[in-house]
Amino acid sequence: AVQRIAKAAKPSGGPERCKEVVADQRWKDLATRLQRFLTNEPIDGAEVVKLTPHHFSLSLGAFATLQVDDPEMLRAIGRATAPLLNDFQPLHLANTVYSFASAGVDCVEVFKAVEQASRPKLKSFKSQDF
Repeated sequence: AVQRIAKAAKPSGGPERCKEVVADQRWKDLATRLQRFLTNEPIDGAEVVKLTPHHFSLSLGAFATLQVDDPEMLRAIGRATAPLLNDFQPLHLANTVYSFASAGVDCVEVFKAVEQASRPKLKSFKSQDF
């Protein structure tokens, strides 16, 4: 859902539209629930789902597109993401780093984990993966 919101907001109104979306209470409620989901906090009545790199990559990408200014939320998601980065494909690793860099959020755990996850895969990376 957040990726679709980001895709719809960015082209239709640029940065101003993104600010409107992020200021909307419905977005704030959704972002809070998504943070809880991505950091494995219990959500009322929701069953536990095994998260994939795709979940993290798309969600972080949407936050970057919408220019979400919530470093603590992004760091919390980053801490939850870091242990899983060995399972990420090069595209997901690149999207994760891009998302944190775009948001201007320094999340050392993520950057170190991306470096460690990338090293054994470097020979298999294609130029578009960088």
